[in-house]
Amino acid sequence: MTFTKELYVGEAADRKLHKIMRNFRKGKIQPGVYVLTLAANGTDLLDIIPSFMLSAERYKDIRVIGIALTKQEAMEVGGQIIMDVYEKTGDFDLRAYFN
Repeated sequence: MTFTKELYVGEAADRKLHKIMRNFRKGKIQPGVYVLTLAANGTDLLDIIPSFMLSAERYKDIRVIGIALTKQEAMEVGGQIIMDVYEKTGDFDLRAYFN
């Protein structure tokens, strides 16, 4: 798992970001923590993944662009990512923006 330079973080997650990142490095399960990544299917814009699923092999090489502390916050962060990319590029091509 890697993190983008321009990591989007929800308000609640930001207050605990140091602990969340430390737990990611240690591979600890973090109930209630969600990561946002570019959609794996290539059609959707984003995937919201509960952090407890990150131990699965299929998530080994993901690139995290956002972190949130609840599913609701993850949806808000996702909306912010999409709006920021649109405002900066005039397009919804998140894959091109983050690569």
